[in-house]
Amino acid sequence: MKQTENILDFVRRRLAEGKGKWTDFSRDSGVPYFTIAKIAQGKVANPRINTVQALADYFNRTQAASAVGAESGVSPKASA
Repeated sequence: MKQTENILDFVRRRLAEGKGKWTDFSRDSGVPYFTIAKIAQGKVANPRINTVQALADYFNRTQAASAVGAESGVSPKASA
């Protein structure tokens, strides 16, 4: 997450970057697909913090796993 970026902006940015993978995000984060779609499309102006936090935690975990995989030469999918 960027230093000046708030948590909702971070989540929306990551959802936009991962468009087409929302089903995976939903399955892995526990947040319903249609909730993810509404947040990404801006249809929910003020989503619940626990929903946004669950997505932020998921993105931070996957980002950390990608970084560890890159350092070790093993992709996160291959080690799962």
